[in-house]
Amino acid sequence: ASDGPGLPSVWHDVAVHATGATALRIGFSPDGFGGCSVSATDLAGAPVLTAASVRRGTISADQFAPVELSHRDALFQVGWVPAPTGEDRKANERWAVVGNEPTVSTVERSGVPVVGVADFDELDAADIVLLPVTSATGDLAAAAHRSVRDALTSIQQFLRDSKFDDSHLVVLTRQAIAATPDENVAGLADSGVWGLVRSAGSENPGRITLVDIDDEDSSAKVLVTAITDAVTTGEPQIAIRCGNVTAARLTRAKTTEGTRWQLDPSGSGTVLVTGGTGTLGTLLCRHLVERHGVRRLLLTSRRGLDAPGAQELRDELAGLGADVVVEACDIANRDELAGVLAGIPAAHPLSSVVHLAAVLDDGVLDALTGERVDKVLQPKVDAALNLHELTRELDLSAFVLFSSFSGVSGAVGQANYAAANTFLDALAQRRRSDGLPATSLAWGFWEQRSELTGALDATDIARFRREGVIAMTAEHGLGLFDLASTVDDSLVVTAPLDVRAIARGSVPALMRGLVRVPARRVAGNEAVHTAGPGFLEQLTGRSAAEQEKLVLDLVNRHVAAVLGHGSADDVESERGFLELGMTSLTAVELRNRLAADLGLRLPITLIFDHPTPIALVRHVRTEIGADAEQVPLLAELEKLETAVSGSELDAGTRALLVKRLSALQWRLEAVGEQKTEENSEELAAVSDDEMFAFIDKELGRN
Repeated sequence: ASDGPGLPSVWHDVAVHATGATALRIGFSPDGFGGCSVSATDLAGAPVLTAASVRRGTISADQFAPVELSHRDALFQVGWVPAPTGEDRKANERWAVVGNEPTVSTVERSGVPVVGVADFDELDAADIVLLPVTSATGDLAAAAHRSVRDALTSIQQFLRDSKFDDSHLVVLTRQAIAATPDENVAGLADSGVWGLVRSAGSENPGRITLVDIDDEDSSAKVLVTAITDAVTTGEPQIAIRCGNVTAARLTRAKTTEGTRWQLDPSGSGTVLVTGGTGTLGTLLCRHLVERHGVRRLLLTSRRGLDAPGAQELRDELAGLGADVVVEACDIANRDELAGVLAGIPAAHPLSSVVHLAAVLDDGVLDALTGERVDKVLQPKVDAALNLHELTRELDLSAFVLFSSFSGVSGAVGQANYAAANTFLDALAQRRRSDGLPATSLAWGFWEQRSELTGALDATDIARFRREGVIAMTAEHGLGLFDLASTVDDSLVVTAPLDVRAIARGSVPALMRGLVRVPARRVAGNEAVHTAGPGFLEQLTGRSAAEQEKLVLDLVNRHVAAVLGHGSADDVESERGFLELGMTSLTAVELRNRLAADLGLRLPITLIFDHPTPIALVRHVRTEIGADAEQVPLLAELEKLETAVSGSELDAGTRALLVKRLSALQWRLEAVGEQKTEENSEELAAVSDDEMFAFIDKELGRN
């Protein structure tokens, strides 16, 4: 007898033998001590988990109450650690620099042959394409817009042009971010490029690397080596300071005794909250009045008291004892903001600023335009700069910017929004280096729906969960706001993360300081086949129908995962992806999953070019050479590639090899152009042995 339900609560000698099983067979055996041993195997019978003893414990009803998340996995800082080293530069690797002659000289001094071109149109294919971001000059807000727009145009051109399919893009900025605590961020105008490129890299894994460098000669000397290491190790972002190469890592925040900033320490000042009548603004204002005792609030929004709920909020806060003024103001307009600030009574001077205002215009990188970039940057970048410049001579106790985790992590489909927020992060660092108060809070996903998040559906929420992003309740979020004031840093990440979920997937480099995953084999499952290097071997020798079934299973499992279905059986292979509920964001996730599993470089337009699962399957089979007639020929080609890569060829032999391969390419192209039925029949009649004999002859082999 017990007072509550019995649940397995005491486990001994637990061992995890594998990960990735989609179904388990569980076995129980009495252990002779009132408990039982447990063994779990995958459907192939291989062990996944064992426990020598499991005993039940009584669980009381109050233990089922929700437990509030702690700040341990919700409050972070961005640290910079020594970057991993990789392989040496490949022989004959081709480098190119687009649009910046001084960088050409830097690369050449490292002994690397490099081509300098004015733009991508003049560039032939290269292994490493280096794109230096030239620091924009003039008005800072206009320069920040121009820098992000120019980078967007260049990256789109690189990704769209098939001649760069085998190239790696390296975007180089100069002191656009802070990699050490006291940096002034001299390249502030280019800081938005970091958010843009982080998202571009998330949408196109393994194709883009971000590098930020200072002006020290010691840093220039290691630039080529640092880039090579980053590319070969898959490190997406590095910073070079005084010759030291570092990589970004998320670390759990270090709180201090007492607060680092307060909004109204005197009790007689005015707190300005931009975007104060929106969903988050309403939550925050109530919190400031009820929890912090703020008595004078100045709230701005574009519509002022005409905004939905604005009058009710003012009256509610007044009932709590606060003096609240709501102003219609576009804070991106310097004159309008100056007028509002001038209206603050001298008896209650401005004590702090909290900047929440924002606009979204989400879309994958390929769909973004300069206009969509400007639309999102304006209420973030222009407004924050106006607030900074118009208040810098005032004695503020706090200057808090509501940024976003999308800028830190590089959210898919939010490159323009990520750019806007990394500018805020850099501006906060610039202010602190100038001795001014500033903290940028990189928020995760709030549970409360607002104008920014109201369009999200269940598929979007499921995608967040797979990425390890946990929705914040209002109570948790406001608690993080308070706790962030005890962190001595210009950037504090306030985003609850499911570290276990992150560990189950491909762990982003940014998260490698949080997640440590032991090496384990991958569990096997019936009707589930390992993709990647072994997938082609599984197709070899099978009939076309069998091949199609295996590839379809792979595709449908990924489609089911990104759409939140229970299993691949829920996916109708003949229905269009758009009918199934696929969006541009889930399309990117599907493309990235398949590319990672198959080792293919797939276009972002994948589901539009091949609009049903079965059409996509046939395309994938073609791309991986899964047709029975193609596999032997590709295997022979792989032997040739291995032989060439493992040989040291003199100039004469190399020239002869190039000549022979060029002749073979010409012949293959000529065959492809002759589309008559007669030639098609002749080609079909050629046996594998005859084809290999032809290749041997062309390459001079006897």
